[in-house]
Amino acid sequence: MGGALEPLGESHYQTLAPYNVNTQQTRTRFWDGRDHQLRDDVSWLKGNHLLQFGGLYQHNFNWHQRTDNGGGINYQPVYQLGTSSGAGSGIKMKGFVPAGVPSSKTFGRDYAAVLGLVSASQQAYTRSGANLKLNSPLTPAFDQSTIPYYSLYFSDTWRVKPTISVTYGLGWALEMPPVEKAGKQVEFVDSSNKPIDVQSYLAARQKAALAGQVFNPIVGFDLVHNTHRKYPYDPYYKQFSPRFAVAWNPHFDADSMGGKAFGTDSTVIRAGYGRIYGRLNGVDLVLVPLLGTGLIQAVQCFGPLATGPAGTCGGTPATVFRIEPNSLVAPLPAAQPTLPQPLFPGINGVSAGAGEALDPHFRPNVVDSVDFTIQRQVGRNLTFEAGYIGRYIKHEYQPLNVNAVPYMMTLGGQRFDKAYANMLLQYCGGFAGLAGGGCNAPKGAFALTPQPFFEAALKPTGYCAGFANCTTAVAANEGVNGTGNLNTESV
Repeated sequence: MGGALEPLGESHYQTLAPYNVNTQQTRTRFWDGRDHQLRDDVSWLKGNHLLQFGGLYQHNFNWHQRTDNGGGINYQPVYQLGTSSGAGSGIKMKGFVPAGVPSSKTFGRDYAAVLGLVSASQQAYTRSGANLKLNSPLTPAFDQSTIPYYSLYFSDTWRVKPTISVTYGLGWALEMPPVEKAGKQVEFVDSSNKPIDVQSYLAARQKAALAGQVFNPIVGFDLVHNTHRKYPYDPYYKQFSPRFAVAWNPHFDADSMGGKAFGTDSTVIRAGYGRIYGRLNGVDLVLVPLLGTGLIQAVQCFGPLATGPAGTCGGTPATVFRIEPNSLVAPLPAAQPTLPQPLFPGINGVSAGAGEALDPHFRPNVVDSVDFTIQRQVGRNLTFEAGYIGRYIKHEYQPLNVNAVPYMMTLGGQRFDKAYANMLLQYCGGFAGLAGGGCNAPKGAFALTPQPFFEAALKPTGYCAGFANCTTAVAANEGVNGTGNLNTESV
């Protein structure tokens, strides 16, 4: 057998095999590292001031190795018999699904699994070197990265009066971008080999979508040194962290109104503000640059043909490769000895699975914290405290899909998300239908209210033939009797 069989697709619980063959259960990987730290802290009591200052240098070494691409494709060849996503089968099933089948997606998946039809052949190749030379089969991908970290701080706790203490200080930190020993870090680049700023890219995509246009430029991947950069992202030197706090222990006469409310010396009022910058662990700093397309080249062929050039995809049940005694090695696009740099999958290289990269302007998150509290001692054994604590986080790390469909695409004066929501709510019987498991309207049962977006987008294509309008055509073709994409999770 040329690859591991994966009946019913990538799943750890829904498989016909006697053992798990999905990537999460079969991959191997490790994390290793050695960190060295040098720090010095000084405390100096001078008069009413407690002065504290110090510094830290930390040399972090992270070593990571893995046998998969992080997206379900292993370095072992795998043949999926039915898939767990997409159309369910991975094979073009049009004309092969009997009438009245409740779900064409489930039928296609089961059809492929029972008959031994290879829905997807896949393998992750690993590469190394400036020209991404193909490694020997079953060679794990790995990287060895160094991440220096620096920190300085100063703080003064000042007893202004017997009843008032003030603390203030300033810190500064710098976590340098990771540097891989052999330059094995992948950047996400445009057609001119410049790293792509994701925020600018998404803003351009949104602007085009609102105008009813498509922003879909050629993008690719390149090793960091091939882009004439030292780091996968720019160092961020502005990590200054101010802090300020005050504590007041007011004194009141026992017979005064304040004394009756707050006690003679029984209350402390505190307030403070501080800023800190976050740090990321090796998963994001070391692993993400390794998962970009190139160092790990994930190759898939959906519906590989039984005959024809190797790696030809898009077969039907009549033409797709089938596991049988005389045919045990499913076709898969051949691995090139080297990969062009930059690599544009599907243009100057074979199509690839999903890849990852860090934004060139990546920066650490920042947290601003404030608090205000009042603490009151009622007796020797009882204390009450009330207050407010607030934390405000900005620039939090968030993975973004630059290929996500722009939901704000506008045609006919209407956005796609509005048209889709209106259509789905009516198709499912409104919110009551959504909550009650609706979305089961039979094909052609009624005509939906035309939504301008669908009418403008689909009317010229012939998609709407035989239906009252294009909105009804979408509900019928994508509903329970079609692809099954319309469901209670769609809104």
